[in-house]
Amino acid sequence: MSMVYVNNPNGSGTRNDLYTGGHDGALVCWNFETGAVRHCLHEKDPTCMASGKSHIKQSKSVDVLVVMEKRKKLISISADSTLRFWSLTENAKPTFVYKKE
Repeated sequence: MSMVYVNNPNGSGTRNDLYTGGHDGALVCWNFETGAVRHCLHEKDPTCMASGKSHIKQSKSVDVLVVMEKRKKLISISADSTLRFWSLTENAKPTFVYKKE
């Protein structure tokens, strides 16, 4: 599991978000103050879980989250080497996806 805290992602007000990425491929934005889910950027996918004790390369587990505050972007990196850029101001699909061959 990975997580990152974002203070005031929209540049106005006092909104505080916590983004979490899970072993099930989910990427969720939480209200840091209340613990309520704001929105899901990527829904969980139970079929992407690694079987057994090993963390297989084909897993879509969200292993790394990075915030680019000035550009208002969230970067997620999955175990299958997929890099996704997400907008912190829009609840939409990734703005850019790179998949290592």
